[in-house]
Amino acid sequence: MHSLPVLALAAAVFAAAPAAADPGDEAAARAAAAGLAEHPQWRRLLHAQPGTFGGWSSQVDGPAFFLHPDGADDLAAELDATVRAFYAPPGAPDEHALCRFPARLAFLAAAVPLDAQRLPRPRCPGFEDFFRRAAPRGVHLVFSSYFLNNPASAFGHVFLRFEKTPAPGEAKRPELLDYGIDFGAGVDTDNALVYALRGLTGSYPGTFRLMPYFYKVREYSDFESRDLWTYRLRLDDGQRALLAAHLWELGDTWFDYYYLTENCAYHILGALEVVAPGHALLDALGWPVIPADAVKAVAGAPGLVEDVAFRPSLRTVLDARLAGLRGDEPARVEAVAAAPAADVLGDVPVEAQVRVLDAAMDLVEARHARDLLTGPRDHPAHALKHDLLARRAALRVVSPPLEVTRPAGGPHTAHGSHRVGLAGGADRAGTPYADLSLRLALHDLSDPPRGYPDLSGIEFFPLRLRVAGFDELPTVEEAFLARIHSLTPLRRFQRSLSWRFAFGGQRQPDGDGGRAFVPSLEVGGGVTAELFHPALTVFFLGDSTFQGPPLRADPAWPVRLGVGPRAGLRWRLGDAAALTTQGVGWVFPFQSPKPTWLADLRLRVRLLDALALDLGGRAHPDLLEADAGFVAYF
Repeated sequence: MHSLPVLALAAAVFAAAPAAADPGDEAAARAAAAGLAEHPQWRRLLHAQPGTFGGWSSQVDGPAFFLHPDGADDLAAELDATVRAFYAPPGAPDEHALCRFPARLAFLAAAVPLDAQRLPRPRCPGFEDFFRRAAPRGVHLVFSSYFLNNPASAFGHVFLRFEKTPAPGEAKRPELLDYGIDFGAGVDTDNALVYALRGLTGSYPGTFRLMPYFYKVREYSDFESRDLWTYRLRLDDGQRALLAAHLWELGDTWFDYYYLTENCAYHILGALEVVAPGHALLDALGWPVIPADAVKAVAGAPGLVEDVAFRPSLRTVLDARLAGLRGDEPARVEAVAAAPAADVLGDVPVEAQVRVLDAAMDLVEARHARDLLTGPRDHPAHALKHDLLARRAALRVVSPPLEVTRPAGGPHTAHGSHRVGLAGGADRAGTPYADLSLRLALHDLSDPPRGYPDLSGIEFFPLRLRVAGFDELPTVEEAFLARIHSLTPLRRFQRSLSWRFAFGGQRQPDGDGGRAFVPSLEVGGGVTAELFHPALTVFFLGDSTFQGPPLRADPAWPVRLGVGPRAGLRWRLGDAAALTTQGVGWVFPFQSPKPTWLADLRLRVRLLDALALDLGGRAHPDLLEADAGFVAYF
């Protein structure tokens, strides 16, 4: 059925003569006799999954997607209603079932005889226009890398790119003129806490949207400085047409958006499963559903990906441009970017002027990306860019190709999102212990860095349990809802703040010879710098912690407030290992003990794709311990 072009079928339908009698009963009987309600493709077209108490239930929540009142939970009833609706008399344009559900039509026409000569001839101008614009020459899965400054994008994002057919005389259609197909929540707030709560509880409608691809590039690559990885899918003409037809079906409905499950990764793969039935893509996803795991599912499906491409973000391009400057050229870039008419280029060769002006234009684009796209035309950024373009054009010299080094590993080569570890060690007194660690997602600064942002760590539900002395019950050493590091090295043209956040708790010495689990909220901000080489970085943060209940009971202070410095070092050893160490000193001005400190050291070396050696230790005024073990990624 997948080689059946939807347009060819539609043409046959629309060219057919209207039938004098209603043949819906006969066609519905044939579909029921063929058992099509149990066909996997029918389930995929309805986005149905096994129900909690048996049977199948659609995950589509918009009622307009169903032609039977119980169609979401009764796939046989929806099949019957669909077949009968195909033979209903034509009505208003685009309202007939043949217009609304062309992918269902393609499936049924291939599975049971549907006499095109007896089908009605509805007018479908909306579908015809959509198909004419969106029908892809190629389909790409696009991964937009992690962006920790936006909770909705902290784990990355995936969407589709529809490659358009070149116009007559064009050898290749410009990529930015393609279409992007996105699935996302209809967010109505900028409050991160409200978004998180509503996103976790499915309170936002999730919808598919067709938009110009250049808009997605501007949003992710330019506004948010996120690199894009594209995976061209091996789909034939019929599969690509069927995908476009199915996305049209989904355009007027919605899914309840769940940040951890029914998100962009889940529903993009659900749409791809409709046209690639030989691949169980959704089965490759775990919990929570991570966009990078969707990429791994597609890349790991035999024969589904035929090419992988990398599109550097505007910030990555700028860094490459700046790396090619010589001598005092960075100072000239800064001057020209601030005042394009500045007389700072008259004494340099034309080649140097080209380097300076090209870098200055990229710098202005990076600093004012949002203003240049969404700001008013009289915004100063537009005049700045115009004047730079005019000065650059006056040189009448073509810029040499810019070489941007593609990262060694993309998201499809990264370690698994989930992690489990087992380690053994001993404390200062010689007491042995065994630690079991678990993490639902995703990556920390000590994990092998291949395929992840170099200085970002985001962990969701990290947990560490311990058996000490092997004659005690297990204790919870640490448990966090989230733990995040976002480190950005200070550079001449980049002055971004580095920050960290942690919400959870860990066991600490209580000052009385024992240890207690202390819940806490930790927030810190500061600076990061490179030492001698980008692989070696140090960071200095001002840290604050809110701990409670206090280690020592004090009814007047149910929460302890601590402040102090945090410093750390991270050394990336190739793309398979990393060494990290950090320490924090806290002062609690209102409680005792007032000053304290914590420090840790961790070396993690990737041995296999899913296995790493883990060495480390922790220190505290009343604690010193070291351990060794292994962590496995899956």
